[in-house]
Amino acid sequence: MSKIFFGKIKSIILDKNNMFIEFDSGDKYYSKIVKGSVKCKILNEQNKIVPLFYLEEGDLIKIKILENKIKKIYINSKYKFISDSSEEEYLSN
Repeated sequence: MSKIFFGKIKSIILDKNNMFIEFDSGDKYYSKIVKGSVKCKILNEQNKIVPLFYLEEGDLIKIKILENKIKKIYINSKYKFISDSSEEEYLSN
C-alpha cells in the first residue's frame, strides 16, 4: 500500500543505481536509476513531468512512496514553461 510523505529536502544523493532523498526530519527514500533515468515521475503543480534538476535542497515536496521506494514526486516549480508558439516568436525576432 502506498503512502504520501511531505517534507523539506535536506540532501539529494545520486549513485550509479539509485537516487536518495533525505529530509530534514531524518526520513530517507530512494528511486532506482536505470540507464541514466530516475524511475519515478517528477510532477509540477500543473501535473506536468519535469526534469530531475528541478529538485533542490531546501525544497518542500510531497512524495508518493511504496515500500520506501519513491513512485512520484510533486513539486511547486520555480520554473515556468514557455509554450512552443511563444518560443518560436522569441526566436524569430
